[in-house]
Amino acid sequence: MYKKLLLVFILLFCFSISNVKADSLDCGVTLRRGSSGSNVKKLQKRLNEVMDCDLDVDGIFGRMTYSCVVKFEKKYGLDPDGIVGKKTCGKLNKELDDEDNDEEISLSDGNYLIVIDEDGANIYSSKSSYANVIKKAEFGELFNYDSRNSRWYKIDLGDSYGYIKRTKVKTSFILVDISDQRLQYIKNNKVVVDSNVVTGMMGSHDTPVGYYIIREYNKERERTLRGTNDNGSSYSAYVEYWMPFITSRGIGFHDAS
Repeated sequence: MYKKLLLVFILLFCFSISNVKADSLDCGVTLRRGSSGSNVKKLQKRLNEVMDCDLDVDGIFGRMTYSCVVKFEKKYGLDPDGIVGKKTCGKLNKELDDEDNDEEISLSDGNYLIVIDEDGANIYSSKSSYANVIKKAEFGELFNYDSRNSRWYKIDLGDSYGYIKRTKVKTSFILVDISDQRLQYIKNNKVVVDSNVVTGMMGSHDTPVGYYIIREYNKERERTLRGTNDNGSSYSAYVEYWMPFITSRGIGFHDAS
């Protein structure tokens, strides 16, 4: 287990009424703010599954349901009007059908690192937002995963397995072990760089430990870094690559001879 870690994320249809399944939305009925009834309950349940909106399944199309519909429409390139007509309804049904029919892909070599993307992400006992929550994952927590499909990762919890939504994880990140002076770049679950690294001098210029994001627009080439030494003198150092992750303090990755 790493003793002291610095983790950096890289931020990179229409259905007729006769074809409606019992658990699908009825796309022959347009839903909008003010609508109510069993079809709205189905809508709220499906939005919770696909968009993780945490809506109350009360059958009332209110402000929160409207906001989640708009979020869904934006994600899938639909007109974000918050109205569940044939296009939005059909796309939502299709997404759910794809999820139900999606085969799980097992990994032959295993042990691919993934990282949780937010505080309190739920790990479920099965591939459903309505299954038992067996663990709350912390931001930056590392897991190995056993298999995946289009919406879920099956992750190794040591003595058991759990499922987490793919929207809650990142599969590309940089991991720095300060105690071992080692850097690893994991890209799409694979270690593509494993290198020695020099971090700040402990006790005087400690590199902050935590979880940070490298923004694409902050990355630079051929940069001269300038600052002040402990004795008050100025320094300048030319680097080929500069990738700050704490821009306010001028802390980031750069090459060194």
